[in-house]
Amino acid sequence: MSMLCYKEVHKYNGRYYSRFDNGYEFKIGEICKAKGDYIYATDTIENVLAYNYVPFDMAILEMEVVGTYHKNGYVITSKKVKVIREVKRDERINEDRNQVVRNQSNAQLYALLQAKRKSILHEL
Repeated sequence: MSMLCYKEVHKYNGRYYSRFDNGYEFKIGEICKAKGDYIYATDTIENVLAYNYVPFDMAILEMEVVGTYHKNGYVITSKKVKVIREVKRDERINEDRNQVVRNQSNAQLYALLQAKRKSILHEL
């Protein structure tokens, strides 16, 4: 079974670049190899949004790990990944809504959802 993972990247003119190395480009449908030690990603869309800075030009890519990987908590590291697609903005909002529904008594999570929604809508 393949391991899916998600990575936040910068999006400029329809192209996707690493947040930490602007010269490294991710292309949908292609296998990307780590330039340094590893490619770092997270296991869910929620973890991308919860644990990463969300710049105005951010996109989230869904990727499939190629070969071996290591998982430590929510972080996945691998030498190679295949970029499947960009996760759409409305899909990101819906994922957060589902998280709130599962934790209805958690007012803190609801406030986080509202802040993320404002951030995402600001990008539009």
